[in-house]
Amino acid sequence: MRNRVLSTLIIREIFPPFILAFSAISAFMLLGRMMVLLQPLLMAGISAGELLRFLAIILPSFFGFSIPIAVLLGNLLAFMRLSRDSEIMALICCGVDFRQILTPVVAVTSLLWVTALAVSIIVVPISKTASRNFLREITERILARGIPQRVFFNPVKGLTFYVDYSGDDNKKFQGVFISDERKNGMANEILAERGRLAPDETGLKAMLILNNGIMTVFNMENSAMDFLQFREYVLKMQLPGDEGRRSRGEMGLNELYTMAYRGGAPPEKRISYKIEFQKRFAIPFGVLIMGLIAVPLGCLFGRSGLSGGIAIGLAAFLSYYMIMELAANIASNGLIRPEVAMWIPNAVAAAAVFYLMRKLFTMEGGRR
Repeated sequence: MRNRVLSTLIIREIFPPFILAFSAISAFMLLGRMMVLLQPLLMAGISAGELLRFLAIILPSFFGFSIPIAVLLGNLLAFMRLSRDSEIMALICCGVDFRQILTPVVAVTSLLWVTALAVSIIVVPISKTASRNFLREITERILARGIPQRVFFNPVKGLTFYVDYSGDDNKKFQGVFISDERKNGMANEILAERGRLAPDETGLKAMLILNNGIMTVFNMENSAMDFLQFREYVLKMQLPGDEGRRSRGEMGLNELYTMAYRGGAPPEKRISYKIEFQKRFAIPFGVLIMGLIAVPLGCLFGRSGLSGGIAIGLAAFLSYYMIMELAANIASNGLIRPEVAMWIPNAVAAAAVFYLMRKLFTMEGGRR
């Protein structure tokens, strides 16, 4: 009975700051993403219902990062409050073993770890695929409206237009400038006297037909530059998904495993798929590590206050994330196998958990 009451007390302390942190972090990340997409969405004339649908589609893609931070902050702030009000000390003085205090923490954190794993493997790829398809639909709608005059117009990532005059419902142009950086390592700049939008041979996609112009081609890899004059040049508007393949983040676990370990991708590209595959498991496991490391941090820094607790939590997570990115860069250069590199942050954090827990148990023994 006493253990049940104690577990209920600990869980009630954890969940309010967890929910608050999870909501705030997800909203902050969503706001940052929407600031980038706001102009294209407004140009497409998106309705309120479509905007809500897009928010529901894109929001789960942030859960892979918001859950670990929220678990860390939830546990940290809960134990900082218990430590600041001397409730931890009171429980220990009443004969409660600290392992009993840890039991509900481990149970809740393990549940959230499983949830984060399901989100990483199932929910995030579905969310990214759905958001890509939605943005494709929006891009098609924007192109159907034509290109406005005297505005830097970005209907497709890496493709920028500027026209001095736009007529015929924004379908015919004069004084055209185009910057095309859709290909890695290549950048094209085009100046043309005239241009017009037209459907391609299938009638489903838009293409831009340019007349009397010059194209400058920059090769970033060898710093080469070429010039090409043309009377007519056709620029196809390749939309997201036109290339016929999905990004690594959109792939399911089986497809990703095939690309990484069963020859589905060329040898020089398999490392990137292996890194993504290992991240699907390593980052959710970080939920368990972050939840456990928060307990000794909360007890040891209980007098730091709310702002201090948030600062400590964010510093701990940023350190973990920076090590994760560093490990990914090392693995991508082939210095360490991805199967080892992507688990280094969890190993470092686990060592920190062991050290802090040992210090905490030593302090508990001294108080008895």
